[in-house]
Amino acid sequence: HLIPLPRLGTAIGMVNFILRDAGLKERRFPFLTEYACGVSEEFRLELDAALGEPAALPTFETMDTPTLHWDLALDWSGRTLTGKGLFTIDTPEVSPAAYLEMKESLKTLEIQGRKQPIFRKTAEAWAGADSVVLERVTEIELKDATHWSRLDRVRRRILTYKGKKDHAELSWQYNPSWETVEVVRAAVTAADGTVKVISPEEINTMDASWVASAPRYPAGRTLVASLPGVEVGCTLEVEVRSTASGGPFFATRHRFGGFDPAQRQVLRLRAPAGLSVRVGEVHGGLLAPDGDTIQSTHRRQGDLVETEWTVLDQPAVVREDGLPPLECLVPTVLISAGEWKDYARELRRAMDRAAEGGLEVRLLAGKARERHRDPAALVQALRDLVVTRVRAAGPSLPELPTAAISAADVTLRDGYGNSADVAVLLGALLRAAGLRPEWALAAAVPPVPVCEAAARQYPDPGLFPAVLVRVKVPGLGVVYLNDTHQYAALGSTPHDGRLGLALRRGRLERIEALEGSRDAEEVEYVIGLDAAGDAEVTYRRQSRGGLYAAENRRFSEMPPEERRRYFEEAIAGLSQSAEARSELLTDFTAQPGREGFSAWVRAMAVRDGDYLTLNLPRSLRQLMGLRADTRREPLFWSAPRRLRLAFEVVLPPEFNEVVLKPQEMVWEAPEQAGTVRTTVTRPEPGRLQVVHEVDLRPAILPAAAYPELLETHRRLSHPAAATLLLRRQPAAAAP
Repeated sequence: HLIPLPRLGTAIGMVNFILRDAGLKERRFPFLTEYACGVSEEFRLELDAALGEPAALPTFETMDTPTLHWDLALDWSGRTLTGKGLFTIDTPEVSPAAYLEMKESLKTLEIQGRKQPIFRKTAEAWAGADSVVLERVTEIELKDATHWSRLDRVRRRILTYKGKKDHAELSWQYNPSWETVEVVRAAVTAADGTVKVISPEEINTMDASWVASAPRYPAGRTLVASLPGVEVGCTLEVEVRSTASGGPFFATRHRFGGFDPAQRQVLRLRAPAGLSVRVGEVHGGLLAPDGDTIQSTHRRQGDLVETEWTVLDQPAVVREDGLPPLECLVPTVLISAGEWKDYARELRRAMDRAAEGGLEVRLLAGKARERHRDPAALVQALRDLVVTRVRAAGPSLPELPTAAISAADVTLRDGYGNSADVAVLLGALLRAAGLRPEWALAAAVPPVPVCEAAARQYPDPGLFPAVLVRVKVPGLGVVYLNDTHQYAALGSTPHDGRLGLALRRGRLERIEALEGSRDAEEVEYVIGLDAAGDAEVTYRRQSRGGLYAAENRRFSEMPPEERRRYFEEAIAGLSQSAEARSELLTDFTAQPGREGFSAWVRAMAVRDGDYLTLNLPRSLRQLMGLRADTRREPLFWSAPRRLRLAFEVVLPPEFNEVVLKPQEMVWEAPEQAGTVRTTVTRPEPGRLQVVHEVDLRPAILPAAAYPELLETHRRLSHPAAATLLLRRQPAAAAP
């Protein structure tokens, strides 16, 4: 950090007023100052510890001539930077010869004025960090869009025991069919200067975790380096080289920062001048792209163009719940050497070839078509067939070259496949059944505008790991398959609202669940109170989308004994004194899924003289999920929340006056992220309805909005939001 000095001595006072007229290079006649004058100054700067310690305090040359005097001295003590200076003109008249000497002094003074203290973060400024990156240099050289090499060099100091545990063993994932990884050098320098270099015996290669369950695919590998003598206070130096050839096109999101502070980070990219490479810089992350945090240089070396990006003294990201992806928070360089349309065309051709199903595929499709004349039933039957006969196993699509995509018959025969292979099989079955399926890649990108815009502008295969099957079902609409199981309703998808890459059209489109199949929940309590506070309670719950699929699976696979216990616990959740008045009723034959029961609860409302107090059995207190009173980083809502929570309270005739009830409210979430609404109505004199409606969308909310979230959370969690106070009506006077 450069610290500008608040120097007033060269800006104010008569001495500076006089020198404004000293613009000539030389004079024939004396320069009249009319006054012998000067200014003395002293300043004190209290500097935050986050700025670190002085790396260099400038020293200033004292100028003392018969015409003028200037000096400035700096001192650093504690966290205070002190400066003392004097600037004087010592004569009211300057001869032409002395004027030339004064001009040279003013030139020197101007140069002296550009000097600034340099501060650098030290271990004191890293309080709370587990380790600090002293230097990280990454060098990438592209031969073409699918062949490149990469060299990573990192120097890191370990500050805590957790830092030791996190970095004593390092690992890298790769697939030898198109990638190599090599530890060039790894050394540990202890606090006393002792250096230990890693030995070959401390570097091991293991199979990736999925290899045993999916032997058909080129085996992935994990390179593990166990660094010797890692202790608190030591410095790690690791250099790793990797290469890639023949896989998906090159793309990266190089993040300058993370959960540890970093002093110096450098990225160098060399690419042929004729290679089309898209590059974007976001200085404060995707959420704050403008600024000058990233310093870049460009130069031409023959047929190569080299670009270098440097970031200094990047603070750590605070570990908090609900963080967005790191590229939203830290300086990032986005690089892509490919286009979505070209990637889609290559994948579609490979998947079309693989989907040319053989005899077994045609037989299965033919049998399904004979049994199911209704197109929706046919599609669901084929989906369920694949789900029950083929298990998910193997690497994701971007981890392998397209040549590794398996034929549909092979996946059916082996009984397993990764997302791409299962999609190929499902597509082949649908084609053989007379339908026209398409393939689409589903994004893992957060469905918020800034993240989606970056995905559109800087293509990256790693952002779209899942392969879906898209098919138009007559009478129903477009449905997506290969991301749900047999318990899900046709038309629902966990990727609802996310970007998808349509392979046939070669463009990014929105994946949408069918209307009525989006994730949603409706819960209703009907509470019939009597004057003693006892209540008849009817509970009903409806679920759609992914919630329907989860509940359908749970109740379909639930053994009778577990179902009995579930029901007992649900009754006890109302009250320990609650007694069931019905069986547990569940119906998941179609959307919405339904669950319900009735119970009698003794003293559900507490009577105290002329008052009845009822605590409603549920509220929105867990809606926000906030655990802290303050927040440093933005908050990420990753999924939509749609909920209708309703209470209908049948009031006893004697207690028909409502003294206290939940307050009505309408809350508009920041960043247009949806609404939370509470309404309280009296549809009839003896009935009270309290309805909460939640419709929240995925969003990244700034830390500045956190106090508003806390206040809303406080209102939703307050006991008053779930409490009714009723008062006895005075008895009517006798006639």
